[in-house]
Order: sequence, then structure tokens, then C-alpha cells
Amino acid sequence: MALAPWPGVDDAVVGKVAEAAGRHARAPFIEGDLLLFCFLVAGIIGGFVLGYHFRSLFVERRA
Repeated sequence: MALAPWPGVDDAVVGKVAEAAGRHARAPFIEGDLLLFCFLVAGIIGGFVLGYHFRSLFVERRA
């Protein structure tokens, strides 16, 4: 007996939300490993910016 594969987020969540809104789901602009790389780069840049401004955002109080 072959088991059905697990649905991905696109099928399980995004597709249902799109159908509920009366639209069809479309393919993403960036697919595969390139999408993961884009998330990695965005996380690195965001972490650097947050780390650079951490003290001025969370520690030091302005009088």
C-alpha cells in the first residue's frame, strides 16, 4: 500500500486561502533553492541591521 505524499504549504494553506478568496493559486516567482537562498540572505542582512542598532533600539534611553 503506497502512502500519499504530504502536501506542501502551497497546496495545504495557500491554495485553500486563494480558493476561498475566489482566485486561483499561481506558481511562485522564485522556486527551489534560490528561494531558500533569498530567505538566507534576507535573514543575514536583517540580523546585521538589528545587531548594529540593538543598543540604540533596546538599551539606551533618550532623555
